[in-house]
Amino acid sequence: MYKFIPVFIFVMPLVVSAADWGTSQKGVVRNHSAETVKQENDYGIWKDNKTSVFSVIDRVPNKYGTIDNAQIVVRYGKYGPTVSWVKFMEMPYFEMTVTMQMRFGKEKDIAINGQRLIGKESLIEVEPCETPACVNDRLKNKRLATYAYVIAIQSDDANDYAYHALKTNNKIKFSVLNNTWIVDTSGFLAMDSKHSAAF
Repeated sequence: MYKFIPVFIFVMPLVVSAADWGTSQKGVVRNHSAETVKQENDYGIWKDNKTSVFSVIDRVPNKYGTIDNAQIVVRYGKYGPTVSWVKFMEMPYFEMTVTMQMRFGKEKDIAINGQRLIGKESLIEVEPCETPACVNDRLKNKRLATYAYVIAIQSDDANDYAYHALKTNNKIKFSVLNNTWIVDTSGFLAMDSKHSAAF
């Protein structure tokens, strides 16, 4: 008689959806240690993007001859705003393998005015290939593709703290990945008012 042995196969998705930025129930972690300011920018321009508002806080040339830019993004979802740090970066498509993408998903800290907030990282392919022909073209011709490296604050309490800091300060000290920026938030309220009636 044959015995049936169940086999489970798990598949890791190649692209993480921006809709999965969501929140969990981890709380605010207090008493964040001081960080060294590596660079400061004060761009101060907040823009609206349908379901979010954002401000570019840094632009850095990369080795491929294009510019990577980092943003503070406030995304308005069903359960309230989620505050994230997003770095848009371009790199050859062939370098961003499934193995490399599987490294993402760890906890990373964001600090606002010295307050440590727990975030989670993800990597999102912007305008991903939807056909084998597109993938083959990118691989064959070593074309650049754009990826968004996202660190999104996780808990409701932590997002409430971050959102309140953006609304009630003209400037904030924003730290992530050992970099710190002094960010002009004086223009945030005007953009926020387009989305925040429910909050």
